[in-house]
Amino acid sequence: MLVNSDTLKTLEETVGQETVQELVDLYVDTSPEVIAQLETFADEKNSQQMAFWSHRLKGSSGTLGFDDIHELSKNIEKLCLENKVDEAAALCTKVRPLYQQTEQAIKNL
Repeated sequence: MLVNSDTLKTLEETVGQETVQELVDLYVDTSPEVIAQLETFADEKNSQQMAFWSHRLKGSSGTLGFDDIHELSKNIEKLCLENKVDEAAALCTKVRPLYQQTEQAIKNL
């Protein structure tokens, strides 16, 4: 699921709609740089940095209910921690297209 509306609704009930909108805007503003860093370190096969950047993307995506990118980031981080660098790097190529789909779904909310 690109955007889990139940998660967003629960978050809105907890912190308010305005705060959720600010968090979503921050996510959209900062995620391209996070993804760029992830891609750079995937090209370098740097598992420690891939784990760091995928963890960051995983956290923000999970908090906001962007389930598909959350799961992909979680899998990349797991592979890095298992020293499966080539598999993790291969998954990194899927992050940007999935983010673009997620960003479009956010705009359609």
